Amino acid sequence: MAWRGSRAPGGAEIGLTRALPVLLPLLLSTCMGLLSPRSVQAQADPVILDTLVVQVGSRLDSRLPATTRTVQVLDLKTIESLPVRTIAGLLEWATSIEVQPRSPAQSDLSIRGAGFEQVVVLVNGVRMSDLQTGHFDLDLSVPLGQVERIEILRGPASALYGADAMGGVVNIVTRGHDPGWRGRIEGGSWGTARVSGGGGFQEEGWPALQIGGELSRSDGHRAGTDFDAAMIHLSVLDSLAGTPLAGDFGFSRRNFGAKDFYAPYPSFEKTRTYSSALRWTPALSPEAGFEVGASLRRREDEFTLIRDDPGVYQNRHTSSQAG
Repeated sequence: MAWRGSRAPGGAEIGLTRALPVLLPLLLSTCMGLLSPRSVQAQADPVILDTLVVQVGSRLDSRLPATTRTVQVLDLKTIESLPVRTIAGLLEWATSIEVQPRSPAQSDLSIRGAGFEQVVVLVNGVRMSDLQTGHFDLDLSVPLGQVERIEILRGPASALYGADAMGGVVNIVTRGHDPGWRGRIEGGSWGTARVSGGGGFQEEGWPALQIGGELSRSDGHRAGTDFDAAMIHLSVLDSLAGTPLAGDFGFSRRNFGAKDFYAPYPSFEKTRTYSSALRWTPALSPEAGFEVGASLRRREDEFTLIRDDPGVYQNRHTSSQAG
């Protein structure tokens, strides 16, 4: 903005320099009014902002994945309403998940088109994805009757769960202490049979126990897809120093025909999986706490290229992982 002055007698120009003595007192008066006690008190009043929740201790409870990606939860009511018998069968009903069964004993898992080695599978927050190959991510020791809910995180989550979580994460949560008992007996075509059961109990002075098991077998829908399997899962809930102490222990055994799985041969495979985990959750205060955990998983795999002639080629692989 240009300052336009007038010409005084004698030719002198009245400009900004001549006006400063008049403007400065006005500016000072305005500043003093802004700095008066009443104005300072008004500016010192607190402004209430939205609450920001920061959770560091548990990756599973972090709000970040839930707010930046899509999450689906298959709760107990949904599980009981669906015509499924296995965890793999249950996941077929989830959105954006493709289950690729090779036999009732072994299935691959894909989320949003990602490969089976780009999906992480957890049980109660403990990594179960196999170190040898993603083909055995669902080689678990948890019967369907022991599942309380399944949490499915769709989309990349490598920052929280590792480089192999590009497609997403599946977390299987087992039942808490449930004093009831349940069982199921099934039979069907191709010599299929399944017996499962589980429940919980607690005696005074002893930890609360939750146990479930399953036996299944089938001749297979085609030659070379027969199987027999067994699994058992035990959950223990106790307290240490007045705070929760939980443990999970599982074992599964699977023997199944693997015809044309990896090569055009009538192959056969045996797997054994052992898993254990302990979690202690002390509370520092009503507003803060942390979790201490340890886990161990061991898996044994025996692959026979030609089922009726084991001497041609056999491979035995053992992998262990601790956390």
